[in-house]
Amino acid sequence: MKVAKTNRGQFVIIAVLMAAIMVVSIGAVMHNAATYYKNEPWEEYTTLVSNIELNSQRLLELSLNNYVQTDNDYIFEDNFNKWQSDLESLYPGVGIKLRCTVQYYSMFSAKATCSLDITSIGLTGYEFTAEAFT
Repeated sequence: MKVAKTNRGQFVIIAVLMAAIMVVSIGAVMHNAATYYKNEPWEEYTTLVSNIELNSQRLLELSLNNYVQTDNDYIFEDNFNKWQSDLESLYPGVGIKLRCTVQYYSMFSAKATCSLDITSIGLTGYEFTAEAFT
């Protein structure tokens, strides 16, 4: 009789330990899931802002090259206005507003000072500059 009771006690201890391990594992997974979704949108927005900065730089370089070839004074304004409308159509409902002022110093250099607003996250007045040289 003693042998049967000893085996039964070991089974209960092992079952309780397995249940405790499962509860702790589920708690850790739930914590990671809650933390991930809490921080994920900010990573998306920082990537969006970085991409807008990089593409504004590239647009300034392309506009400067076109300006050198065509001597069209309105090429910068036209390209950046198109870039603004493209951003609004790419991200509808986000509230992206990009305003850029371009100064070209000579036939070989230009500088754009841009202000970025994203109303969906409360970002207003974020400024960056882009410079291009040929």
